[in-house]
Amino acid sequence: MLVRERYGLVKPLRPLEETPLYLTEVFEVEDCNCDRDKSERRKVMKVLRADEPGLELMQREATVLKYLTNLHQHEGIPKVESQGEFDVPITSNGSKTLHCLVMEKIEGQDLKQWLNSLGNQPISEELARDWLRQIAQILEGVHSKDLVHRDIKPSNIMRRPDGKLVLIDFGTIKVVGLGVTRIGTPGYMAPEQQEHGQSDQRSDFFALGRTFAHLLTGKDPDIILKNSPVDKFDWRESVPQISPQFANLIDEMMARSADDRPENAQSILQRLDQLPSPSSLPTKSSTSHLFGSEHNLLVLLITFVLGAAFAQVFHFLRSENSTEKNSIVCPQAIIEHQHISCGENKLVPKPYPEPDPEDLIYTNNQRMGKEEAYTIAVVAPLNTGKKGIDQSGLEIIRGVAQAQDEVDKGERINGRGLIVAIADDADDRKQGE
Repeated sequence: MLVRERYGLVKPLRPLEETPLYLTEVFEVEDCNCDRDKSERRKVMKVLRADEPGLELMQREATVLKYLTNLHQHEGIPKVESQGEFDVPITSNGSKTLHCLVMEKIEGQDLKQWLNSLGNQPISEELARDWLRQIAQILEGVHSKDLVHRDIKPSNIMRRPDGKLVLIDFGTIKVVGLGVTRIGTPGYMAPEQQEHGQSDQRSDFFALGRTFAHLLTGKDPDIILKNSPVDKFDWRESVPQISPQFANLIDEMMARSADDRPENAQSILQRLDQLPSPSSLPTKSSTSHLFGSEHNLLVLLITFVLGAAFAQVFHFLRSENSTEKNSIVCPQAIIEHQHISCGENKLVPKPYPEPDPEDLIYTNNQRMGKEEAYTIAVVAPLNTGKKGIDQSGLEIIRGVAQAQDEVDKGERINGRGLIVAIADDADDRKQGE
């Protein structure tokens, strides 16, 4: 099937069962009039499913993209040819039509899809700097024409296979100073835009700041807001390894007052140029990056259980002088795991002056409840020989317990807490050996 005897339908780019949720249907098409290679013949066609209220937005998007394409403005904007917007009659008398817009097909994923494909792991500061520079350069061209995008967010930024970014979805764009409309996406929308329907170029910088807070933390802004004090946006707590200079720039972009944000895209680019070189950024081996990724979770474990690794074996032994049988009441979180020890403190002789650090671990585990958490296993020697208890193993466990407490109550690992599993010896001397 050819549309306008030129565009062959290839496939829908949005599941058709979802189309009632949208005003438009989106298809990949092949331009049969194009004599270029196959990849350049593939384009995207938006088809309006209703005459209102989306017609004005689509016409505005088409007008702006054709205008910017004719100016050869920037590779970071989808190209639309002068004949790329048209109506297709769907009734014999032409009383009903479909409004179509054909534009360049951007290969790759949007940044929300890209982040999801990586398990919502935060991006590095070095990559964030590169991406911020690219988007600032795109906005520099758009803003120079007195245009405001008004809906910048990860899903409206495409990443090509070569790593270049493209800003998409210009349906919400407006000319500065014209119209007052509350439009945008909650969580990314600037206060003046959300509360009064007013926006200028600095409103885009607010949304851009929120976008990079999302990318650097792996968390949607709504989640960050939910876990922040009133009137605060505590994204930096989730990125302790970020350089203060770069974090300050992101914060300034997200300032509540537009007057406190960067004046234009050029000022953002200048600030990026003034940042310390990437070679001076914290590395994965630095202590400030200890809780930054799943890889560094291993660093955390090695730090606190190094002594256990050299011990190679662990023993939970009951004191020979203690034949007392104690009833053990396990926290529910422990009971649900069949092979997690409970009540090992009963194996430590009474004279030991301090409470067993396992108790803190059990408490921390129970505190996590049903929250998402990483689980680690600990092996440590608790040896009760003739010379008394070997305290090195207990100190290892105590260090792990303290680290777990700090993680669960403060700097979480990618937003998750920590559950510590201790091998179960069923309170039996033989099994412990």
